[in-house]
Amino acid sequence: MQCMDQKKLRILILTDSLGCPRKETPVEKTWVERILRKYSRDFIFYTYCEHGLSTEKLKMDYIMEINPDIIVCQIGIVDACRRVFSKRFINLISVIKPLSKMVNYIARKYHRFFTSIRNLHYVNKQEFQQKIETLVSYARKVVFISIAPPGDSMIEKIYNVKEDVNEYNKVFLNISNGNESCIFLNPYESEPKTSKFLLEDGHHLSDYGEDIVCSVVDSYLKMIKDN
Repeated sequence: MQCMDQKKLRILILTDSLGCPRKETPVEKTWVERILRKYSRDFIFYTYCEHGLSTEKLKMDYIMEINPDIIVCQIGIVDACRRVFSKRFINLISVIKPLSKMVNYIARKYHRFFTSIRNLHYVNKQEFQQKIETLVSYARKVVFISIAPPGDSMIEKIYNVKEDVNEYNKVFLNISNGNESCIFLNPYESEPKTSKFLLEDGHHLSDYGEDIVCSVVDSYLKMIKDN
């Protein structure tokens, strides 16, 4: 990709908690911070980093107004995971604190059972695909980072989560196939043990996980910079 009129490319980094600082991951260790530090002189960066970010929450008008040349997108796990109760139900009972606490307790204790009898997602696969296709239309290039495979803790807690993650990753793959404006990067494919790149919660990235995500993004941006 060539820079138009030698201007710097605008890059929007769009990520959920896997790119955000957390108690176990100080900001300087996140792949986002490391990329920003390394390439701040080469590109203009915008960041949209939010814990629990799903495609349902995306402020599409804001993304469109940024007019990014490249979007680096690391989201999807919030959409892919099955839920015990619908958002509408949660909102209804949230105003009654004792009831809300009881429902949350039941959801935690019997999470796997309820997710095994209901295939409930906050964003179903069709809605997810529609949002991703819209996102693709807002940039000259979109880089999808694979949804990380779940670790043992998450597999034990949420029924069918490994298979659901694969299905939502297929949305990225299918959109990328034959589309020169999209690329799919999987930092995890060469490491079969999720315990190496995930924390004990079976979801968030370990230091090594941050390293391998940073590495694939770094390689891509280096290629863009050098061309």
